[in-house]
Amino acid sequence: MIPLDKKIDRSSDIHCTETGEWSHPIPKCKEITCTAPDIPNGEVVEKRQEYQKDAILKYRCSPGFKPREGIPRCAKFGWTLNPECDGKICPSPPYVENGDYTPSGYDGKEITMVYYTCQSYYVLNEQPRYYKCVNGKWETPPKCLKPCEITPEIFEGHNVESIPEKFYLPHGEQRFYCKYSYSEWRWLYMTLTCSDGKLNITPCQ
Repeated sequence: MIPLDKKIDRSSDIHCTETGEWSHPIPKCKEITCTAPDIPNGEVVEKRQEYQKDAILKYRCSPGFKPREGIPRCAKFGWTLNPECDGKICPSPPYVENGDYTPSGYDGKEITMVYYTCQSYYVLNEQPRYYKCVNGKWETPPKCLKPCEITPEIFEGHNVESIPEKFYLPHGEQRFYCKYSYSEWRWLYMTLTCSDGKLNITPCQ
């Protein structure tokens, strides 16, 4: 009977031939050992010359790759599973200043798709959509455009009908009617244009 920590070296199927000789060399029992494998996109940790039966192989993967599920152990016919570094993993979703994201897709525990939103008064610089991670790389995230702070002082001297209290104007523009603004063919108004936090004022005209 072969001990559990041994294996037969050479063929175990031999028979006596007509010439009175064995068909193959007489097999011997040898210890079960394994050697450290080469791992594409990874490397063995605490590498040894050889591993005894039931020894665990420790390895790590290069940045952007993840180890295969399972634990490789040294067994009779080699490692119980082939240590591999699978395709690129997705890093954390890109940070967007004054914004946040909601996870919308997963691959196991990894986030692979997100939906970005902005804080109050901030607006996205493009149409809202889902952003995906493909082959370990995220699509370019959007930007949250800054609002402009509008104070009553800004309205002074511009002949505006009413002076509102301080408020925040999101990226874009807003019109305010001027006093005595009706001309023969149109109303007159002052235009405030906010461009990512920078304010431009077009007087009553």
